[in-house]
Parts: sequence; structure tokens; C-alpha cells
Amino acid sequence: MQREGSPDRKAPDGKATVAQDGAGRGTWWDRFGHLFGRGAPLRRQVLILLALALLPGAAYAGLVAHSAYLADQERVRVDLRHRAEAAASRERDIVLGAEQVAKVLALTPNLLDDPALCAETLARVRDGFSDYHAVLASDAAGGVICAAPAPGRVPPPSVSSRPWFQSLMSQGRPTRAAAPTPLAEGEAAMIIAVPIPGPEGQSIGAVALVPKLENGLILDEQEASAEGAYLLLDSKGEVLPGTTENGLLPEGGVPAAPRALGGTPLVFTGTGQDGVDRIYALTTLPRGSVGVLFSQPEESTLDWVRRDMVNRLIGPFAMLLFTLAVTWVAMDRLVLHWLGRLRRTARVYARGAFDHRPALAEAPQEIQELGSTLNRMADTIQHREQELEENLHRREILLKEIHHRVKNNLQVVSSLLSLQHRGLPEGAAKVALMQAQTRINALATVHRNLYVTDDPTLVDLGVFSQELAQLTHDGLGAASRNIRLETNMEPDVKVNGDQAVPLALILTETMSNSIKHAFPQGSVPPVSGNVIRIILARLARPTGGQVGPLFTHELIMEDNGVGLVGEGERPPESGFGGVRGARGLGATLIPSLARQAGGKAETSARPGGGTRVRVLFNEATQSPPPFRAVTDP
Repeated sequence: MQREGSPDRKAPDGKATVAQDGAGRGTWWDRFGHLFGRGAPLRRQVLILLALALLPGAAYAGLVAHSAYLADQERVRVDLRHRAEAAASRERDIVLGAEQVAKVLALTPNLLDDPALCAETLARVRDGFSDYHAVLASDAAGGVICAAPAPGRVPPPSVSSRPWFQSLMSQGRPTRAAAPTPLAEGEAAMIIAVPIPGPEGQSIGAVALVPKLENGLILDEQEASAEGAYLLLDSKGEVLPGTTENGLLPEGGVPAAPRALGGTPLVFTGTGQDGVDRIYALTTLPRGSVGVLFSQPEESTLDWVRRDMVNRLIGPFAMLLFTLAVTWVAMDRLVLHWLGRLRRTARVYARGAFDHRPALAEAPQEIQELGSTLNRMADTIQHREQELEENLHRREILLKEIHHRVKNNLQVVSSLLSLQHRGLPEGAAKVALMQAQTRINALATVHRNLYVTDDPTLVDLGVFSQELAQLTHDGLGAASRNIRLETNMEPDVKVNGDQAVPLALILTETMSNSIKHAFPQGSVPPVSGNVIRIILARLARPTGGQVGPLFTHELIMEDNGVGLVGEGERPPESGFGGVRGARGLGATLIPSLARQAGGKAETSARPGGGTRVRVLFNEATQSPPPFRAVTDP
């Protein structure tokens, strides 16, 4: 459909093309049309259509895989948070238990009044809970009244300078702190302390428990796998003293540690100090200044997630490729293979070998039906061809017979005219009969040449003109008057019967006129003698009028006689005024005959003396050769 404002243009071959609007609009469209338009291979069109049909499903599978990948990532993060929270819950239980023990001890009557009783009470607690490094009690000034340390550890004499003690005494409520243990410098520790209430509600001392820390955790066993590890952090995000972290902390420290330690679990990614990309989960212990950090390498953590996404993507696209491959093979084996056989069969039929039959026994039903249709078409064409050949043969025989009989009848008429001519005295009647006999002989010669050739519709004009010129020369007695005939004929120039008859009449009229009037008695013959020349030649370049047809050949009839004469100088007996004078029978006859032959006639004086008649015409199109079947090599 023509777009408004884009008029059609004419291409060099004359076909209309739609004007392209915009820069390069037609380029990609033409490429698409070449790839998938008319004339594109069937296999390519089917595969493109199938790919387009399956592409939405593949794209949807990709979106589902991506969504599942994001969901799996979130599940991994949740799992890491849960693992950190699980570890923190175990730590929390120990801390809360230690806090309850400390509260019970703080409510023991007269705990600080009797150091021996105090030491015995704390020793029983220490023996009952092996998870503690030490249990101690101090007065309000921070002096240690009694203590129950683990074997090999010595309690300090005072804790008054410890930040946790100062915070405890100033706030009057339980506290937890990550600080160097008062029992051994450089050893990881966490202090759990509660105030000892006095009679009037003031704090008169403190009870503190020091849980054991194994590789950063209070538990005896490290809750970690080969791919991950737990760490205890203080409120600043730093590892407790004595903890082996082996470069597990992220570069630049733990982000948002205060917020996480404030109670909000945090999952984040980062590069560890050992250069490994990791996923971290951070949670806090109750009320306090201690947090649990779990870290695991990102590659191993998300490896199954990536594999799962790849598997989800590979499946649909593998099915897409498999479907295209199966379609390719199916198209080739079920359609294109058999179409190739049909195409080869059609080529054989085009060469005329209609006996060939394609082998389609194993082809699909539709292909077999198409092959059967081609076979029936070949049988019909072969049968019709035989009928046409027989009819053509009969036509050729009949046509030759007609030409033969016409030639015989014309010869009979010529013989009658010859008898009549001999019985007449000299005069106009005898001349008229002679001219009529000459014309009839020309017609008889045409028909004789038509029935002796292989193609009864064409005549070799060179052979025919040579024969007719000689007959006319001899029949009009030119030899007795010393008029010599010269011919120069282009070989193998074919004309049909409708051209041969008027050209024959032109030749006889022109020669008759030249023999009778070009060399009158008493005239001095040229040095070369009296000559009539007939020339048949192919034009070097087709010629014609501005609006008329172009002509390919010329037939020239000329003599070296007296040339053209005026109307008043024409002898009274001249019957060919078209050549010798301005008017007469020839003036009307020759141009009319030339037009019947599809050409035109030109009469002029011959250079050097004499007269020239030139007829321009076109060679007839030869009939196609008899049909012969050619088998496929």
C-alpha cells in the first residue's frame, strides 16, 4: 500500500517501487524481506517462525529463572541470618543463665560479711557450672571479697578500675561487657555482673561471672562448618581479645555494627581481609555490647544458586535448540528431500522426457499425491504432444501437397498462356500475355520452393531469387539481346510465403522492365556490356524511418541501361511506368507489393548510369525445430 506523501517511483526496469522515507528505511526492510520474504528458502522461513513462536516461552523461562535466582539469594541470606541467630540464641541462653546465677548469689544473705562462707558458696557454684573461668564477689569499693577461679588462674585483688564495675555501680542494674578477663591478660572474656542490693536499696557490692570463651564463643564447641565461622564482636565491631579470626573480618570493618548490635539482624556481603568474597550475618546478644558474626565464602554459598539458575536457563533453551534441530531434520526428510526429487522430475519434464517417474513410495501422503498429479500431467502432455506431432505432420504433408498442386495448376496456366502467346501477332496483347506468364511463373516458383523445403512456411530467398531471376532472364529472351545477368545472394535468408509472393512479383516486374526498356535498340552498350544485377544482402546496421520499423535486409535490382526517363519521353509501349516514368502500372504495383512484404521500395538512378530498385524488408522468424525429448543425464 502506498504511504501518503511517498509517491511511487519508476525503477530502471519500469517497475514501480515505493519511495523510501527517512534515512535508510528501506535497507533493513529489504534485508528482512530477503531473509524472510518472498523467495526465501522454506526451511529458513519455518525455522524463523518456529523460533519466534518458542521465543516467548524461552524468555518467560529466563524471567522465571532470574526470579528464582533472586529468591534463592534471599533464602541464602535468611538461612545465614538464622544460623547466626541460632548461635546467638545458644550464647544468649548461657548469658541469661549466668545472669540468673549471679542474681541468686547477690541475694544470698551476708555474702560479703563472711569471706570464708562467701568463698565456699562461690566454689560450689563454680564446681556446678564448669563453663565459667571464675566467679567472684566484690564490695562497693571494688575490692574482691571472695572468688572461685578455675585451676591455674588467680583472681585480682580489686576490680574498681574496670569499666564494667564502674558502669554497674553507677547504674545499679546487671551489665555485660567484653573486656580482658581479670584472671589472665590477653585472654578473651566476657563479664556478667549484677549488683548486691543493700538494706536501703543501694548497691553494696557486685557478683561477677566470667564464662569460658572457646575461639570467640562461650560454647565449648565451635559452631562452624568447613565453609564458615562464628566470631564474637564488641560494640565497635572488633573481635574480642584472644579470638582467632584468620582474616575473616571484612575489609574496612563491620558496617552498621551499632545498628546490628542494637537488636536488628544484619546480612551483608564484603571482601574479607584474606581477599575472599564472603557473605556475613550479624546479630546481638541480649542488652549488650557483644554480637555474633557468621561469615561464609560467597562462591560456595551461592554456587548452588547459580547452578540452579543455569539449569533453569539451559533446560528451556536446550529444548528450543532441540526443537529447531528436530524441525530441521523433519523438514529435510519429510518435505525438502521429496521436493528435491519433484524438482528434478520437473527439470526432466522441462527437457521433454515425460517417461520419467519419481520414486515417492516412502514419501508422505501429500507428496505422493503431488507426484501422482505430476505423473498424470506428464501423461497428458505426452499424449497431447503425440497428437500435436501427428497433426503437425499431417499439416506439413497437406501444405506441401497444396503448394505442389498450386504449382502444377500455375504451370498449366502458364503453358496455356504460352500457347496463346505464340498464336498472337506482335502487339500490346502479346506483350500483356508475356507479362502475365512471367508473373504466373514467379508464383509457381514460389510454391515449388515452399513444398521442397523442410519447413513449408519458409523460403530461402537467395536460392529462390537466383532461380526466378534466371527463369525471367531466359523467358524474356535477354540472352539473345546480349543482356548479362549477375547475382550476389546472401545465403540462408528466410522469408515466409506472404513475403515471397510480393518479392517474387517485384523481381519479375523489375527485370521485365529492364530487359524491355533499359537497353533500347540503337543505344551504345556500356564498356562492361548490358548487365542486370540482382543483390541480396544483410544490412550492416538496421535502418528505417523515424517512426517506421527497422529493416534488416535489402534486395537490389539494377541495370546499367539508359536510366529513368520523363513521362513525355516514355515509349508508348512501356508498361512499367513506375521505373521508367512517373506513372503507370509499376508506379502503383511495386510500392504496394513492398508493403505486402512488410517493407518498402525505393527507385532511384544508379550511380554511373542505369536504374536501381531497392526493397528493404525483415527476415522472417524461423519456425521452432521439431520437438525432441531430451533425457536427464
